[in-house]
Amino acid sequence: RDAVLFCIDCHSSAFAVPPGSPEGTPPPFAAFVRHAVRFYQDKIVTSDRDLLGLVLFGTDQQCNPHGFPHVYAFHELDLNSAARVQELEILSTAANPGAAIAAEFRSKIGHADVKVEPDGTLSTRPRAALSEVLWAVLHMFNNLGPKRVAFKRAFLFTCDEDPTAGNPVERAKCLARARDLREHGVHLDVFGHGMDFAPS
Repeated sequence: RDAVLFCIDCHSSAFAVPPGSPEGTPPPFAAFVRHAVRFYQDKIVTSDRDLLGLVLFGTDQQCNPHGFPHVYAFHELDLNSAARVQELEILSTAANPGAAIAAEFRSKIGHADVKVEPDGTLSTRPRAALSEVLWAVLHMFNNLGPKRVAFKRAFLFTCDEDPTAGNPVERAKCLARARDLREHGVHLDVFGHGMDFAPS
C-alpha cells in the first residue's frame, strides 16, 4: 500500500483571492483542500488500504507530536474514511469569511504571518520556515514504524513563489531536508496555485 501526505499552505496569502482573478475564483487554500478531498474520495473506491494524511503549515498554532512550530497535523497518516472526507469538506470552506468554520479556524489554527492585536487590528510577522515543514513531514513518515508501505509521497501546495524569502541559509536547509526525504524513500512534489494536480 501507499502512504500519501498532503501539505497545505495556511499563510494569510493562501486565504485571499489573487488580484486579477476571474469572479468566483476560490482562494488558493480552498482549491488546495479540494484537491485533497477529491484524492481522498478516489482512494476510498480504488485503494482503501492506503494511508493518507494532511498537514497544514504556516499556522499560528502547532499540533504535531515533535513540537515543530507552525505545523498543524490535521490528519495523521492512517487509513482513509468517509468521516475524514467530511472533515476536509468542512475545512475547505475555512477561507470563506462567512463560513461557520472560518472564525474557529482563526482562533484554533490561525496564520503564522498575521497576528490579531487586542484592538482587532492585524500586524504582520515573518513567514514560517519551510525547512521545518519538510522536517516534520519526514518524522510523520518515520512514525509509521513497521507498517508495510510500498511507496511514500508528499504533495506540498503553496501560493508563494519564493518560500525561502531569498534567505540562503533557509534555502540550504530546505535542500538538505529534501535530500533527507529522498534518502528515506519519500517522493516530494510541489504544486503552486493554478497548477494541475492529477496524481492517482
